[in-house]
This record gives sequence, structure tokens and C-alpha cells, in this order.
Amino acid sequence: MNSWLHNALPHRDDGPGGLMMHPADASRLGLVHGEPVQVGTGSGTVVAELRVSGDIRPGVVSLPHGWGHTGEGLRMTRAAAAPGANVNRLVDDRQLEPLTGTPVFNGVPVTVRSAGIAAPEGDR
Repeated sequence: MNSWLHNALPHRDDGPGGLMMHPADASRLGLVHGEPVQVGTGSGTVVAELRVSGDIRPGVVSLPHGWGHTGEGLRMTRAAAAPGANVNRLVDDRQLEPLTGTPVFNGVPVTVRSAGIAAPEGDR
């Protein structure tokens, strides 16, 4: 079910999902907590707010799912009010997990770079 109920809920109070990255990786890439970053794969790209944290291992990033409910015909009015990055854009739906036959959502190699746009003043 993952994000099926997002449109049924009255609101999301955990804020838009951001890309979590270890401080050493952020420093190596010249990225700053709170800035917009572009996350890309061979399938697509999304922009998310960078959240630098020692709670994630070096060399790994985490982008929570369940955000970015926009697009023609989705009928996700309530969920669209909680914007964020749609991780589905990063996944190749032709690359399937052999046991379940579902797209591979974990362990997907990504590139991360500055999105080159200014973050809102209060978000840095």
C-alpha cells in the first residue's frame, strides 16, 4: 500500500521528504544542508532538499517515498498539497526484483549534485 492512503489523510505533518546524506559525502561534493540537490539515475531526475545527517552511512543516500503526487490524471488533491520528490521517477520499471516481480526501489545507484537554485531563506 505504501502511499495509497496519502490522499485519504487530512495532512502530512512530517514535512516534505528530503535527501539524507552523510556529512563527509556532502562535504566531498560541496553540498550544504538545506540546499536543493538534483538526484539522478538513468531513468530520470528529481530535485529534493538536502538533509545532512550523521544518521546515514557514508556512500549511501536515502530519499523517502510517498511524495511528489503531481501529474495529469492522478486525482491526488490532498496528497499534492504536500509537495516533494517523486522517487518513482528514478526507478526503471523494466528492472524487476526476481522474487516479487516488482521494480527495484532499493540499492539504486544515483548521482547527486547541486540543483543550482536558491533554497527559500528560512530553509538553510
